[in-house]
Amino acid sequence: MKQYQLESALLPQGWARECTVTVADDGIITHVESGTSTPGAERVPGIAIPGMPNAHSHAFQRAMVGNTEYRLSARDSFWTWRQAMYQLANRIEPEELQILATQLFVEMLKAGYTSVAEFHYLHRQKNGAPYPGTNGLWEAIDNAAEIAGIGLTFLPTLYQTSDFGGKPLKREQARFAMDTDVFLRAIEQRLSDRRPNSRTRTGAAFHSLRAVPLDHLREAVLQLRGLDAALPVHIHVAEQLREVKACTQETGRRPIELLLDSGLLTPHWCLVHATHATADELKGIAAAAAIVCVSISTEANLGDGFFDTTRFLKAGGCLCVGSDSQATVSPAEELRWMEYQQRLRRRGARYSPRTQSRTWAPVSGAMPRNTARRPSASPRAPSPSAAGPTGWCWMPRILPWWARRRRPRWTICCLRAQARPSAMSWPRAGGSFRMGGTQPNRTCAGASPP
Repeated sequence: MKQYQLESALLPQGWARECTVTVADDGIITHVESGTSTPGAERVPGIAIPGMPNAHSHAFQRAMVGNTEYRLSARDSFWTWRQAMYQLANRIEPEELQILATQLFVEMLKAGYTSVAEFHYLHRQKNGAPYPGTNGLWEAIDNAAEIAGIGLTFLPTLYQTSDFGGKPLKREQARFAMDTDVFLRAIEQRLSDRRPNSRTRTGAAFHSLRAVPLDHLREAVLQLRGLDAALPVHIHVAEQLREVKACTQETGRRPIELLLDSGLLTPHWCLVHATHATADELKGIAAAAAIVCVSISTEANLGDGFFDTTRFLKAGGCLCVGSDSQATVSPAEELRWMEYQQRLRRRGARYSPRTQSRTWAPVSGAMPRNTARRPSASPRAPSPSAAGPTGWCWMPRILPWWARRRRPRWTICCLRAQARPSAMSWPRAGGSFRMGGTQPNRTCAGASPP
């Protein structure tokens, strides 16, 4: 058993001083008590906030980081980036994915994310054939999360068409293909195989409305509810104007409008991006108690546009953040630039109250299973749209500009001592990572708190 004495911590009931956190030998936080001083506890100075869930991640895209920072032609856009992503997706093998994902998950822990929702649509071998037996690409993500010690919500992602109107998948999308029946059986199997007290849980994702016809999506959702009525369900939606226009031309309705009219949205849904949502659509999402996940670093990196955070929060909506394409891996960075984005949009000095800007993100991102609005009373409670908070991270501030280079020095997580991030790390691979044999060497990072 290990005990930590937190100088100041954000608890469900608000800010508290002198909190004792008790961690069992298996790494699970078993007790939190405020207003106490425990002799022998390891002291953690400064401010501690609940570990942030990373609600949207594509781990394999870590190998592309840096490649969007220069232009090859005047026509570069999200769609040309997508072609480069396809090239990577068609080269990566399970062993390489595990190396990338392990490094990435360690980086997440060091940055203050203590759980991650992995939106995973790499399903097949490079030749497009299914994996015999265990899916190597899925197993790579599971293994990486176990090694790094991060909480994982694995989201197998249904991907069936290349565009609206049921257009067949293109050759470069062959590794993403999955039949609805296979998708449902795989999720059912993972749910039945889950071990008690496991840090890994399973949800489901639909890549987008252009990748899953609405009738297929509706059929799958209804069957998923039969497996687990509280199963987290994620979907990309309204990220690009071209996507919105194509949906309108094909169906007569915008993507979010189509989802709202379907009646499928519940508090267990997470709409990723929703960048080009209208005011009425934002009100509809909030009324359905669905969550929106914004990935500001990726949306800015790819020039997607501005999500109207101010309007959505005023409508009673709940937000969470994710690192998405891994352009940056920092919850503080996501939150700060969300704030700045709204200042640019509204041309104002500050769009949110001081207290709200410091507290809403860990609260909304880590909601427990049975409520759509209140923070959890337990540090182990799961979230409907991401793995629940697995600990606290030390962070002096979240939003101020002067804190932009400061990173959490401490991460108190639900993980075994031998797997904690202070015990293992990998050198940054970045653009130098080469598919097909070259692997980064494992090194010790010495990331223990001073």
